[in-house]
Amino acid sequence: AGWLADRTRPGDRMAVLLGSRTEVMVALYAAAAARIAHVSVPDGAGLDDAGHILRNSRARLVVTDSERRSLIDRLRRDCPDLEQVVVLDGAEPDGLGPYAGKEPLALAGSAAAPEDITAVYYTSGTTGPPKGCMVGHIWWRRIADVEQRINPKTAADRTLCCLPFHYNDAPILLTTALNSGGAVGVMRRFS
Repeated sequence: AGWLADRTRPGDRMAVLLGSRTEVMVALYAAAAARIAHVSVPDGAGLDDAGHILRNSRARLVVTDSERRSLIDRLRRDCPDLEQVVVLDGAEPDGLGPYAGKEPLALAGSAAAPEDITAVYYTSGTTGPPKGCMVGHIWWRRIADVEQRINPKTAADRTLCCLPFHYNDAPILLTTALNSGGAVGVMRRFS
């Protein structure tokens, strides 16, 4: 979040094109703390869908991996708002490691406001190009509260998530687990 806060302004968009890995979850909450929107790009998106999402969202930053880097390189010239590409290479981190920027920015200490757009999820596009569904900070707080009331969880609970992180179901499971102090086991792919 501190790294993002140094490179973005509140209201900016950060596209994330990754499979279900640790950095997707970290990016979601880091974006909220930095007051920018996390724009999810399905990890199987090709030129048309990924290009549409990057252009439509006006993403200034994209986080991807070495497997999808060539796709972003091919799209970059047609995405005038895209200023920076962060490419993850290698295995997932074992923890977050040392932070090499200015002071880290904690979510609890951020200036995130209830009306901030924290995530943009794109529809399947069955009736035309995919449309961005903007999710506000207050929505996450409400959904975690409703989920906790309907399906109470404690710190002893463990949730298995077989859903991809490019739509909001998996982040709801994660947010609920964090809210209760529990844990989520994330499958790489549905099987």
